[in-house]
Amino acid sequence: MSIKNRSKEFLYNAWLFPKNLYVNFKVLPFNQAKKMPIFIGLRVQVKDLSRDSIIIETDNIYKKMITIGRGGSDGIAQTQNGLLSVQKNGQLIFKGPAYFHSGARIWIGENSQVVIGKDFSANKNLTLFYEGKMSIDDECMIGWNVEIIDGNGHTVIENGVPKSKNCNINIGSHVWIGANVKISRSVTIGDNSIIAYGSTVTGGFFENNTLLGGYPAKKIKSGINWEK
Repeated sequence: MSIKNRSKEFLYNAWLFPKNLYVNFKVLPFNQAKKMPIFIGLRVQVKDLSRDSIIIETDNIYKKMITIGRGGSDGIAQTQNGLLSVQKNGQLIFKGPAYFHSGARIWIGENSQVVIGKDFSANKNLTLFYEGKMSIDDECMIGWNVEIIDGNGHTVIENGVPKSKNCNINIGSHVWIGANVKISRSVTIGDNSIIAYGSTVTGGFFENNTLLGGYPAKKIKSGINWEK
């Protein structure tokens, strides 16, 4: 890295240091917070956080292991400002390193829980809006402009009976979610699977090693795997 770039990096980190100091010591126990494992980027609004609203469940704690709102693929524009909001009694739990690139908007509702496995990465403009329970296992990779939303946001009434506004989403380990994918409501994605570009997954159980695609998404092929 050149002297000019090192200077820019120093100024960037110095400018954001007060916000990141606040976030780490607001949500984490002291022995974790002092290592500054959470890094929040420049255009990210932080709100509604409380003690234990973000939890890191690993012994290997290090600086910037959880990064929100920085980086991403060159040539892909950041189309939205970032957000990190965890409502009352909500929890965002990390099992290891996780990188949410520029434009990530994360909103966790009251009494909701999102668990993210180690070695997670999401490219620019991820929208994660959740009011239930969701798990994403280890080594998952998400493309740009992806939306993961668990419910309708409003109550739907069918034959006079209110339906649940939210349902669980479970994404297995080593899953590649392509760009511009939308995932919502009662979905289970098996390990080593791929969701094709632009697909909409609206529900269902999909086995391991499956290629999904379409609107609504369906199984295209079995016996699939992938490498970074």
